[in-house]
Amino acid sequence: MRLTPGLLARAALLVALMMLVLAVACGAETPEDTPARQPVDSSTDAAPTLGNRVGNLAPDFSVTTTSGEMRSLTDFKQANQPLVVYFFATW
Repeated sequence: MRLTPGLLARAALLVALMMLVLAVACGAETPEDTPARQPVDSSTDAAPTLGNRVGNLAPDFSVTTTSGEMRSLTDFKQANQPLVVYFFATW
């Protein structure tokens, strides 16, 4: 395989994008960004909050499987099955 200037430029761009994603993903939260953790009181009847923070419930979502079947998060919750959500993208 011959290294052409176009191939080198694409490789450099890919490496730069990967470094940017890594830098953003590894960014530490400052204390101002992090909400104060409150002790969990199991005696209350309040419903857990939906959201993207530790301790929140995941919002319900639906996806179409590769076999064409519609599945939702509720399907797995009702069956008491563990679920791993893997997000993948190609650019």
